[in-house]
Parts: sequence; C-alpha cells; structure tokens
Amino acid sequence: MISNKLKKADALQTSGKYGSAIKAYKIILKDYPDNFDVLNGLGYALYSLEYFSEAVIAFRKALKIRSDAHSSRLNLARSLYLLGHVREASTEYEYLISFGDEDNKLKALNNLAVIAPGNIGYDNGRVLEIRRRWAESQAPHIIPRRVFNNSNERLRLAYYGSYFSNKNWMKMYMGVINAHNRSRFDVNIITDGPPPDLQNGYVDHENDRIWGVESLSNAELSNLIFEEKIDILVDLNGYSHQRRLPLLNYRSAPVQLVWNGMYATTGFPNVDGIIGDNQTIRSNEQEFYTEKFIRLDGTYLPFDFFYDTTPVTNSPCLDNGYITFGSLNSSYKITEETIKFWASIMMSVTGSRMVVRTKTLDKECNRKEIIHRFAKHGIDQNRISLFGSGSHESYLKTYEQIDIALDTLPYSGGTTTVEALWQGVPVLTVPGDRWASRTSASILNAAGFVDFITLNQEDAILRVRSAVSDYTELNNARINRRIELKNSNACATQKICNELEHIYADKFAALRPDSELIL
Repeated sequence: MISNKLKKADALQTSGKYGSAIKAYKIILKDYPDNFDVLNGLGYALYSLEYFSEAVIAFRKALKIRSDAHSSRLNLARSLYLLGHVREASTEYEYLISFGDEDNKLKALNNLAVIAPGNIGYDNGRVLEIRRRWAESQAPHIIPRRVFNNSNERLRLAYYGSYFSNKNWMKMYMGVINAHNRSRFDVNIITDGPPPDLQNGYVDHENDRIWGVESLSNAELSNLIFEEKIDILVDLNGYSHQRRLPLLNYRSAPVQLVWNGMYATTGFPNVDGIIGDNQTIRSNEQEFYTEKFIRLDGTYLPFDFFYDTTPVTNSPCLDNGYITFGSLNSSYKITEETIKFWASIMMSVTGSRMVVRTKTLDKECNRKEIIHRFAKHGIDQNRISLFGSGSHESYLKTYEQIDIALDTLPYSGGTTTVEALWQGVPVLTVPGDRWASRTSASILNAAGFVDFITLNQEDAILRVRSAVSDYTELNNARINRRIELKNSNACATQKICNELEHIYADKFAALRPDSELIL
C-alpha cells in the first residue's frame, strides 16, 4: 500500500508539484511516521518551496533513520544556512566532506567555501584553508598562462559579472565603471546575464564592448579573453556566482583582480590583488589571503543611486513614542550571534520594537522559527514585526517604520547598509575580526557617520542609549542624512575610479620581462 502512495507522492515532486507532494507525504506519514523515503521526500518538497524550518525537521528525522543519507544531509545543511544557522550548516558540510560520497563531498565543499566567512566559529585561517581547498579542487588539469602578446594603444580593461541588469546591485559599482577615462582605457563588460542598460545605471560609450558569455565554459571564455588581449581582468562576482570564479585559474589576462563582490580571500593563486580599503583589510591579515592587498583611500563600495527612490520621512519614534529597530538583511546573515546582539540592544531600550524583513519570512513556519529564537533571549513576539518579500521600492519604504537599523554579525550589510542610510536611517555596526564584518564600517566611515561604528557590543548599547535619548535630534539627523551622504566620500565614484585607474596602470606597468609573467 505504501509503495503505491509513495510513488504518487514522488511523481508529484518530480513534476514540480511540490505543494501537492507535501500533502501526499504528510498523509502517508500518519500511518508510517518513521519511513525514511517519505521523510526525505517531504523534506525536499518543503525545501523547494522555502519552508526551511519544516524541512530541517523532516531531514533530521530522516537522518536519524539513515545517517548515511548524504543528499539528505546536504539539503539539511542548505536549509539551516538559509535560516541563519551558519554554524550548524557548516558542521553538516564538514561531515560530508569527511564521510560523504564523492559527489556530495564536492557539493559540500562548494557550499562551505561560499558560507565560511559568515561562520563566526571559523577564524581567518580556517576560511583561507577552506577556500584554498575548493580552489584547488577546481584546477586539477588547468595550466595558467604565463606569456602574453599584449601591445594595445590603450589599456584594455574588462569587468565581468552576472548582475548587470539588476539596478539594486548596479548602484554599488556602475558609477565607477561609467566614470572611466575612455581615452586611457578600452572598457569591456563581460556578462553572464542580460546586458547593462540605462535603466540599470549604465551610460553607453561609443567604444565600450559588451560581451554576452552565459553559454561559454570557463575554458572558452578564458580563450576569448586571451585572444582579445585584455590587459586587466576584474571579477565583480566573488562567490555570489561560484560557477564563474574558476576562470581565475586560467590566468586569462596579465593582471587579474577582484573587487566589490569579495569580502575574504578567493583562495586562488593566480589573483594579483584584492581591492578593499583601510577599514576592511588590515596589514596583519595578509597571511590569510592568497592575493595581495590593495587598499583604496575611501570605501571600496562607493555607490550611485541613479534611480528614483522614496523620499526620506520623519523618524517613526516621533509619532510612536518608542524606538523601532530594524533589519532588511538576508536571512542567512541572521545568525544566532545576530539575534543575541539584537536582543541585547532591545533589552537596553525600554519599550523598543524590531522590524525584520527578508524573503524567507514569506513562510509562516520560518516566521515562527525566528520568533522562537528571539524568545530564547527574552524578547516577546509582540515586540517584533516580520515582513517577507516585495518589490525593491516596497523594501525601501520599510525604512519609514525604522528609527535605527541594526547590522548583522559576523557578516555585515553592504547594499542593505547603503539603502538604510539613503533612506535616512542610521546603521549600528560592530566590526569584528574579519573583512565580512567590516563592510558597513567602511561605508559609514566614508559617509562620515562614525558615531554608529562601535568598538564592541557593550559599546553598541552605550551608543544606542545616547542616540535615542533625544528623539528630535535623532529625527534632525535623519532628515539631513541623505544630503550629507550625497556629498560624502561614500558617493565619490569619480574619485574612486581615478584611484582604481592608477592601480590598474601601475599593476600593468609592473610587468617586466624578468617578472613571473612575460608580455
């Protein structure tokens, strides 16, 4: 009897009818609560529809029955991570790397390399070890180029990325790309997705070249870059588009750099520099990077809001009579350490509330899970407002409900920090022992809002108490913040572009016949 019912449930799942599959599996479970195949199938269907907290329960039950079910463990780890349980997810991935079959071992290593900087239990040395191991797994048969026949009139500069059609991402680097001096640089944009356009911040220049390369393998793209005699190749993706990252193994151009999307080492040996700033990378951390540090004077994330946004509104505390904290960071950044930090801030401000908005909270089970996590630290659910997905514009309007944004740790905000500040909302951050924890500090420092860069969590409480002691002053600062931001180094895209051009030219000029690479 179970065989026929299970086949029908599995068929529903295979055809992508996950909602119907969930109902079918749950009916079977009433009579067969300890059946591995039913629990595993249910877990996968729940995971596919982003019911992550319920998927975790199903996978854990399945693994109690069959601890060697490696694909179940992999999906458990994925579900845990997307809820912000980064340490637990890492533990499951490490188990698979040690004991899994070859396929799941590689998948676990892939995923662990992505999430490692966000695990507060890993120090910088461990992050380097994991990423170097993954980089090595991607290059067993690749021989990097060492000789180039480049003799271009202008330096040929190529940026490659996957998000040129997403204005939300583009504000973080399109201002710099637009500002390049085309009399000194031939600008190439290599995209794995739709091409950039005016709507997404790109200002077309007559001699710019746009390459659509989504169908090309890394080997094919490397050959094309080499044949086109690109002098300087800049990766914008980091680990956010992991499939393309091994392109760096081929040494497609004489100078290879990473910028914007990277907040820890790549782990790759053929990268000449990683571009950060004085806030994010410290000289005593060079040993934890395979790349040489390149520090910009301002923030490494200068931004340009090239599209219309909702106006700045008054601080809601003026009408509410209490302070509302908030976060719109991705759910995988909402770690246990983050919840504990947020709770301590809320406990220090009587009557305060918290707004959390992230796509994962579309599902009621995930909302219940985060409410439970707050409750463990003494925060009642009545003090928390949860919101799920929506348009970019609706996300920005959420800041109308927030007086002070609280950063995540150890993986701080980037784009989210910029957006909060743009809407007039200050961001309280606690820089830590790694680059990933210092990105907000980089932006705040460049913007001149250093009062919200704290020394530690105890200092954060003192800073918050001071900030909320005068609602009128808090509101005045909010109303002026966007204007101050526009005039600050955080928006100085031309200045940072000039600095990058000097870096690019110097890196290329340093290549001599007696160097490792030969032109």
